[in-house]
Amino acid sequence: MRPLRRTAAALASAALASAGLSACGSASPTVAQVQGASPISKSLLDHWIEIESILAYDTIPKAPIPAGVIAVPPHYSACIAFLATRPYLREHGTPKATPAQLKARCVQHFVEVKRKALGYMIAFRWVAGELARRGLTITQAEVRKAIRMFQIKDFRSTRQFENYMTYAHLTPPDLHFILEYTVMGNKLQKQGITRKALSPAEQSQELASFIRRWTAKTSCKPHYVVAGCKEYRGSETPL
Repeated sequence: MRPLRRTAAALASAALASAGLSACGSASPTVAQVQGASPISKSLLDHWIEIESILAYDTIPKAPIPAGVIAVPPHYSACIAFLATRPYLREHGTPKATPAQLKARCVQHFVEVKRKALGYMIAFRWVAGELARRGLTITQAEVRKAIRMFQIKDFRSTRQFENYMTYAHLTPPDLHFILEYTVMGNKLQKQGITRKALSPAEQSQELASFIRRWTAKTSCKPHYVVAGCKEYRGSETPL
């Protein structure tokens, strides 16, 4: 299990996050569902695709993000125009990428960001569900401490932190969600799946069982099948 990345899939109270985030997509179709958890709606996924796109471009943005960083299907016009100004992103071996080549890159980027964002939403629900299954809990004090430590470690002033939130398109509930995932994941690792009482082989078995258990509980709609969905046929996991 990876530590929290600084992207919404590379940064990521369960009740508060689930209620608040699912509410913003309540009128939107469901794209994935983890048994026993709030559904993942298209609007919720779109929200995190935007955040993932920004943080994949700049981990700690200190200025407004250029138009085109967020690839928007189906035409990808802003993305194509943005990539045309980035020489290091041009096709290898050609002095200048064609519009078709640039659009292909935009499509590829969008698919990758969507995959990461949806995997992140799924992983959060897996970890929250597994903690509950094992009788493990986290407190809001633990989450608040993680948020404070994030602010202290990465920002020199309140204004700098506020600018980061604005430029990253993050709301306080978004940041709460990301840091809560970190706290939950750490607790599940240390007191559950990779606890010290287990041998390396036993830890591997615990992790494999965890993945099988929650994959079986995760359903994804066509065009939204990623690692962690029971419909997925690859070898990756969303963790």
